[in-house]
Amino acid sequence: MKHSANNKKFYFEIHIDVVKFTDLNYRFYFDLIDEKGEILLKSISYTYKIDCQKVIKSVLRNSTKEDRFKIEPLSNGKFRVYLRAVNGEIIAESPNYLDTKEEAINLIKNLKNLSLKTPVIDKTKTMKDSNNNKKFFFEIDKNKDNFFSYFYDRFYFKLKDEEEGKIYLKSDLYTNKTDSQNWINSVIRNSKNEDRFGVIQTYEEKWIFYLRNENGQIIAVSPYYFDTIVEAINFIEDLKSLSLKTPVVDNTK
Repeated sequence: MKHSANNKKFYFEIHIDVVKFTDLNYRFYFDLIDEKGEILLKSISYTYKIDCQKVIKSVLRNSTKEDRFKIEPLSNGKFRVYLRAVNGEIIAESPNYLDTKEEAINLIKNLKNLSLKTPVIDKTKTMKDSNNNKKFFFEIDKNKDNFFSYFYDRFYFKLKDEEEGKIYLKSDLYTNKTDSQNWINSVIRNSKNEDRFGVIQTYEEKWIFYLRNENGQIIAVSPYYFDTIVEAINFIEDLKSLSLKTPVVDNTK
């Protein structure tokens, strides 16, 4: 594996990393890839995509300084390259073991060709999945699906899109309508914070997400199954457009 061509073309890719058994069970990471598709550098995982994007800029700044690189010999006789920030923190490393120290040195020389014009491809978004213009509305309804609904009312809300009428969020049942309205406001507030969402893979290998409030209580769940985690996360991005002006339709009147 040679890394001596000074005219190599590089690009970054941002990906989603599924992390099980955590509150927010997905993270973002990036790869630096050459024109042959080989991964030259890899980052750790970050909670927020914006942190991932910031570290890419840090890679661009620090890759021009040779003293920010470290070549580490491994017990199997191979080598690994690390890139550090100005404070000494490792911000990226070579995921593949390099056979010789010369290959490691050549990799470092080639990485000095990175610039602010190095492309960044966001693999967490696609034209199919992303719809920043999606318009939503809430509906408040009475529950009519169980035996107890004949004796007392239970209220809940749904979040639907205007185009297809598809339900994307659904609440628990509440004893009075005012609670339902209050929790709608809570959804609007908390949808601005990415760390209030969690994503779960079902037994059918589909994806759903839930939204929590400041106390960690789940306030709404997506009844709709997404085919990929990318679709689910992109929809979470779309929910940031919710505001106090989002229409609320009361079907109980």
